[in-house]
Amino acid sequence: MFGFDYSRPNDPEQVSDAAAVSNREDDLYRHPDCQGEISERFQPLYDVYSLGVVLMEIGFWKVTTELLGDEYESMDSEMVRTLLLEIVESRLPGITGSRYALAVKKCLCAEETEIEVLQEVVLELDLCRA
Repeated sequence: MFGFDYSRPNDPEQVSDAAAVSNREDDLYRHPDCQGEISERFQPLYDVYSLGVVLMEIGFWKVTTELLGDEYESMDSEMVRTLLLEIVESRLPGITGSRYALAVKKCLCAEETEIEVLQEVVLELDLCRA
C-alpha cells in the first residue's frame, strides 16, 4: 500500500499547513484549485497533480516554464492545465511512449480518490519497463 498519508495529514481533525503564496512559477506545480491564496482544505489529489507535472518534466527533460514559454504568465490556472495536457498528449508519447504519457495525463486529470489514481499511474509506469 502506498500514498501521501505519511507525509501530510489527511484526517479532517488534523491541520495541514497551506503552502505560502510565492510566485507564479511555483504555482505551476500546484493543482489549479490551490494556486494563489489558498482558501480550502488540502486534498491528497493535489499532490497527484504535482506528481504529474514532475513526471512531465522528467519525460521532456525540461522544466515546465520551458515547455510553456512566456504565455503561461497571462493564463489562469485551468488554462495552464489545459495547455499542459495538450503538450502531454501531442508531444510526450513520441518521446517517452504512450504508457508514460498516459500516466502523466492521469495525474493531471485526476478526479478520483488519490489511491486509485496512484495505483493506475504506478501500473502504467511499471509497464513502461517491459
